[in-house]
Amino acid sequence: MLVNKSWLNNKYQWVGLKSIIKVTSDVHEKTTGKATTETRWYISSLDLNAEQALTICDSAHASH
Repeated sequence: MLVNKSWLNNKYQWVGLKSIIKVTSDVHEKTTGKATTETRWYISSLDLNAEQALTICDSAHASH
């Protein structure tokens, strides 16, 4: 997981943007045996640390 907030001081069009989280996962499909790498991005108005971001991202991914 990458939590890099240093560049958020730049002016962007997303008012209130506090966190951008990139989650990269190695996935092994049981039915096909195929291994892939997936990248998911999350944006948030919450000022999250790595532990908080991981908890939220895990919850979001599990709900799909």
